[in-house]
Amino acid sequence: MENKDKSKEGAYAQLKGFHRAVPIILAAFALFIALCFFTKDSTGAFGKIVSGFLLGAFSIGGYFIPVLFAVHAIFYPSDIQEKRLVSRVVFSVILLIFISAMTYALSIIGEEPVFSAADFYANGQSNVGGGFVGGVIGFGIIKVIGHVGLIILAIAIIALYVTYFLSSQRMKRMFDSALLGFVKFGAKIEGKFKKSVAEKKTSKSIRAEEKRRAE
Repeated sequence: MENKDKSKEGAYAQLKGFHRAVPIILAAFALFIALCFFTKDSTGAFGKIVSGFLLGAFSIGGYFIPVLFAVHAIFYPSDIQEKRLVSRVVFSVILLIFISAMTYALSIIGEEPVFSAADFYANGQSNVGGGFVGGVIGFGIIKVIGHVGLIILAIAIIALYVTYFLSSQRMKRMFDSALLGFVKFGAKIEGKFKKSVAEKKTSKSIRAEEKRRAE
């Protein structure tokens, strides 16, 4: 009976001590890194350094880092409960590397790969290629299985990653709940925006009518 009551409370309710703060910390990291990428002025010089380094290391793949942090924040309680935290972290790192490697392969498809660590990093900061990590790993894999082989392998890993995250009914329910929450939040924002626009139009019409009557 006690176990049944605990399961109803949810995975997060069963976290203790520092573990209860981890999802919040991960979500904060996700938000900060996203701000570093998309609103560099708001994060100052440090934000520019962070975004420059991540782009240099992973190129376009770097934009997936805040997404991965957010996903881990959502699923952290169930990861602890099901003892799959380490494997999920490792899987996320592999996914990030192969996204960057695939980006590198796509950027030079039909060309002979040339190894230059400095160029990998510099091009990554301009959203070209796969960054240092994607370039180095991608170069090695292309030499073995070619451009198309790397792309197919990366797509397979991405598909496997998604399947891994949705491998249980609990995960599906959590993902669906999170997605539904985002949809409802977006709907509320849209509703408030439409209401604000309608009120402005009504106010403008009233002022125009009052001005016409005054004339």
